[in-house]
Amino acid sequence: MTWKRFFRWFLRAAFACLGLFIIIAGIVWYMIHAARAERWRRSYEGHIATALGWEQRDDLEKRLKAQPTLLLSLLGHDSQRVRQAAQLFLESRRYQIDEATLDSIAAEIRDPDGVARGFLVKLLASYRRDGVRRVADFYRSTEVVKPELQAAIEGAVENPLSYSNDDLIQGLIGIVRDDAVMVGNRCRAIAALGYLRMPDKRHEATDGRFAVIASLRDCLTGVSEPVATAVASALLHIDEEAARAKEMVQSEKAGEFRNLGEDGGEAIAALADQSDWHRVGAAADALALNGVIRAIPELQKVAESHWYRPVRRTAQRAVRVLHGKEPYLPEVDEKGRFKTPLQDLGWYIEDEIKEWGNRSNRERSTSSFRRIGGELLRECRGYFFPLIHEVEFRRPGRLPKRMALEDAGIQFLRPQCAVSFAGGKLLGFNQGEWGCGLVFYRKGEIPQYLAPAGVTDFIPMPFGMLVLAFHEGVLVAKQSTDGSLNVVSLPKALPIGFGMMGPPRMMPNGELKTGCIGVDVYITPTGDVRFVEQSPAESSR
Repeated sequence: MTWKRFFRWFLRAAFACLGLFIIIAGIVWYMIHAARAERWRRSYEGHIATALGWEQRDDLEKRLKAQPTLLLSLLGHDSQRVRQAAQLFLESRRYQIDEATLDSIAAEIRDPDGVARGFLVKLLASYRRDGVRRVADFYRSTEVVKPELQAAIEGAVENPLSYSNDDLIQGLIGIVRDDAVMVGNRCRAIAALGYLRMPDKRHEATDGRFAVIASLRDCLTGVSEPVATAVASALLHIDEEAARAKEMVQSEKAGEFRNLGEDGGEAIAALADQSDWHRVGAAADALALNGVIRAIPELQKVAESHWYRPVRRTAQRAVRVLHGKEPYLPEVDEKGRFKTPLQDLGWYIEDEIKEWGNRSNRERSTSSFRRIGGELLRECRGYFFPLIHEVEFRRPGRLPKRMALEDAGIQFLRPQCAVSFAGGKLLGFNQGEWGCGLVFYRKGEIPQYLAPAGVTDFIPMPFGMLVLAFHEGVLVAKQSTDGSLNVVSLPKALPIGFGMMGPPRMMPNGELKTGCIGVDVYITPTGDVRFVEQSPAESSR
């Protein structure tokens, strides 16, 4: 029986060691967190003190509380670190600043990226009646409410304890009914109204987004029918219109230097302004097109030192063209194919976005043990190597952004849903660095980013895989003859544009039934779409 006693002793010792290890690990984890929190607090307070020309002392918070306008003015500072530090300081202290001060700061603040403006709106929305008036002013302005600003407003009004609910609801309904307000901003107001009218127990819903969509339908029934129809039909296109407007502005910038002649003085001067990277890239491309030899030294400086890689690559190509090593327009062979790739700044940016996507999606699903181990390793690395404290965060359609590791949210993302298809996996995301997206992953290959859709579910059909998305409606993923995947949108699948009202149902005849406001949508096994108008009783449910 000696071996039994030895085995019991061994188990007791193992459990004791395990408990001791857990206690020590907890103490170490707490010490690391406390040290990093204190170091980060000292860091952003130091940025604020340096920007104001003060010495970093313990009474910094008391001095800033007595002069809140100084802290608000830092939201428009040239340094991104200072702007971020001021925002974190305001968020952690929740200072109440009078409305007149906020209005004056909002009118004068420098805000090239729109970040400070969105933060001010979020701050104002928490000020009850005064904030409601200011939020209404933003919606009634002649400028389109950008998606980032809309997200800030929705985040501010989502918490029923931080605003006067009735005042904000009435204000947003008034904006929706006002014909003088831009259609796009009326759409955004309805979206915010949907968040306000969500049920109190929305966390118990199986899918919070469906609850938002259902509340949007209730909001539309509370306004006049012509207004509801016009605003709802325009909501589907508001983001596309904003994207097209941005592309038009960028194309105008790119064409600014096309006909500069042989002198090129203005384009050469534009190379020195590194803050406007579109203008620098367009100037480099135009100098190569017009053969301005004297611009080579300035182009070489841009090619070596510019902060954005697509601009550096454009300048490098311009130098090669001006040295005669590469033609601006590529030569064509006897079959009509380009001998050298024709690339401008836009192509380089697309390559950069693809490379960013491939890097950030090599692995998505991890076990709990690996996630905890990764968190512990990241904490230890940050503690022992404090110089590694920020990253460059690249997102499609936006400028690269430098931010601290704690604020970047860099982690492996779990897909909202996944399904096996075409020898690989279709992954659907609706949050994270990309915001949302449809990704196809086949083992041993680079993941493909197929569509920027907020995916909720996959449904296999004879003609392909149906992809159910929020505002994009119904997409179809099909495999082509060469093995690649294509994603197409079913024509007029959701004519009103608020997405599906509830989960789809499979009918006995093999058709898939879904619906939107006032219309039932039937998708046949062959991929055709037919519509059946709902009765008034069904539409009002």
